[in-house]
Amino acid sequence: MYTPETLANLDAIAASGKHDFTIHVYAGGAHSLRETAHGLIAEERTSPGFVAGVFADLAAWLRLR
Repeated sequence: MYTPETLANLDAIAASGKHDFTIHVYAGGAHSLRETAHGLIAEERTSPGFVAGVFADLAAWLRLR
């Protein structure tokens, strides 16, 4: 799961303009981007798969670069 502190840190890094990345929080996604109820590592082994849209978003991001 993400935390407000993590997003604040990433926003500060992005604002520097020295790194090329996009921040996107996927609801229900664990750190691995697998769909889970609470974002827990223990839930990943029973995950039905990756969160919806993650691969389409990644492909679109890569096409722009």
